[in-house]
Amino acid sequence: MQTERLNQIRSKTPLFLATLLAGLHAGFLCILFSFTVTMLTSDGFYKLTHKFPLCIQDFLRFYSIGQILLSNQREQVYDPNVQLAFFNRLISPAHTDNVMFVQHPPYLFSFFAPFATMPLNLSYAVWLLVSVALGTAVIVLLLSKTGRLSRWQAIAFWIGVSVSLPAWRAHFIGQLSWHLLAIIGLYAWALTSKRDFLAGACLALSTIKVQYLPFLLLPAMAARRSKLLSSFVQAEMLLLCLAGLTVGWSNVFGYPHILLHTESSQDVGLYPEQMVCLRALLSDLPRPLALSLSGTACLLSVGLLFLAWSRLPKVRDVTTPQFRWMLSITVIASIIFAPHVHHYDCLLLTVPAALTLKTVDPFAAAKLPDRLYRCWSQMLIFFPIFGWLVVAACSFSYRFYYLFTTYDAVLLALATLILRKGTASTDLAECA
Repeated sequence: MQTERLNQIRSKTPLFLATLLAGLHAGFLCILFSFTVTMLTSDGFYKLTHKFPLCIQDFLRFYSIGQILLSNQREQVYDPNVQLAFFNRLISPAHTDNVMFVQHPPYLFSFFAPFATMPLNLSYAVWLLVSVALGTAVIVLLLSKTGRLSRWQAIAFWIGVSVSLPAWRAHFIGQLSWHLLAIIGLYAWALTSKRDFLAGACLALSTIKVQYLPFLLLPAMAARRSKLLSSFVQAEMLLLCLAGLTVGWSNVFGYPHILLHTESSQDVGLYPEQMVCLRALLSDLPRPLALSLSGTACLLSVGLLFLAWSRLPKVRDVTTPQFRWMLSITVIASIIFAPHVHHYDCLLLTVPAALTLKTVDPFAAAKLPDRLYRCWSQMLIFFPIFGWLVVAACSFSYRFYYLFTTYDAVLLALATLILRKGTASTDLAECA
């Protein structure tokens, strides 16, 4: 009798622990939501935006850029002194002498302008709603495309993404990572759905963070998808025309120089030592040298990935598991080797997770037959917890951000091994 009761307890333990973990995630999500609502509807918002430390500083910079676009100084939008003057005017009575330079492509500034027409707290609320809604919609699309997760598992997947550190950090400071997730996730969906025009448009929009473009181009270039590449060029030309009409053609043609100068400058707040890409490991070197070395590593990784894409069997067949795994490898590699990546952009790990996971239950994942795929699944499932542990450690030293780099490197190695093993047997059914 006692043995039977022990067996019953053991059989119910995984379900209890899984339910407890899901409850903790859902409860944490409710806490974050409640905190956000309280912040937006109380005096706390004013304190966060007009007294140091400015906790939503990135959104404040985007909002001030929108204000420049609505002024007669829009053609001086890349002038550090103009950016600083508008920023200080926005946060007054707080004041700073340090330039937090906004270096995004000129066409993106046009999208900031509508937000600057609203009161600051309302604008921030709309920004949050739009960004999370876009990201959520694309997550639903990707999960529907792969069709591996049940409805409840898909909800659990979304909760896991939403409570992860990168998602919350991007959400809290008003970063672009949710938008970038929506764009790159939609690009992955369009690629695997053979919607070349949409994929090309997403590729053009992905240049809101241009460092990811060389990686995202690889599937189209390797498969010689001319329609996709043509739509990319056309969409990018339209965006550049929009930029030229709003911030002036001198900023459009001069943008490559502006970007290179900013990335190699010591005088703007880029914080390369807190990045999670290879460049962070070089942050003790002079910034121009670190940028050159990380840029070289980026080009080498793109070259190696292009060879891998070119040798992929049936590279034009987007319905194969090999294509999805190679796309996952490319996204992870972009996080490691792109020369400008902060921890909130690890939100992009959502794309390979949506493309490859077939369970979000850690106990079910522990029983998967393939050892490599089992490790891959568990690492992605526990990423939300991992991220918060890392940021807690970072309160002692920013160098703990390197743990994100290590984590991504392990994921890249696992995905590569899974692909090679599956390609050798011409079947990734068990691993995908």
